[in-house]
Amino acid sequence: MTIEKEKRRRISLSSKEISILKDVFMRILVPFVAVILISSVLLFLGLRFLLQKASFLNYGIAPSAVLYSVSQFISIYVIIFIVNALLLLSLSAIIFYFMVHDLVFPIMRITNELKTGEKKELRVRNTDVLLLPLVRHINKLMHDNR
Repeated sequence: MTIEKEKRRRISLSSKEISILKDVFMRILVPFVAVILISSVLLFLGLRFLLQKASFLNYGIAPSAVLYSVSQFISIYVIIFIVNALLLLSLSAIIFYFMVHDLVFPIMRITNELKTGEKKELRVRNTDVLLLPLVRHINKLMHDNR
C-alpha cells in the first residue's frame, strides 16, 4: 500500500489579491527596514567610537590605562548590545501588533459571530482588505440559505 503525496494546487492570484499581499508586505517591511537600518548604524557608530576610545597601542607600558580602556570598551559595547536588542524586540512587537490587529482579532470576531448561530450579517472594518472578500462570501452564503 503506497501513500501518494498530496500535490498542492497551483493558484494564480488576481490583481486585487496581489495588491492585498503587497499592502500587508509593505506594512511589515517599512518598520523592519527602519529597525535594521537603525540597528546597523548604531552598531557601526558604536564600534567606531569604541575603537577610537580604547587605545591598546601602548604595548603594556601603562597597564592601568589599558585596563581602563578595556573596561570602558566592554561596558559601552554592552550598552550598545542592550539598545540593539531593544530595537529588535520593538520590531517584533510592531510585527506582532500588525498581525494581531489585522488578522487574528478579525478572524476571532468572525468565528465568534458564526458560533452564535444567528444569521446576521458579518462585518469587518473597511481597512481589513484581506478579510473583506471572505466576509462577503460568507454573508452571501448565509443570505442564500435563509
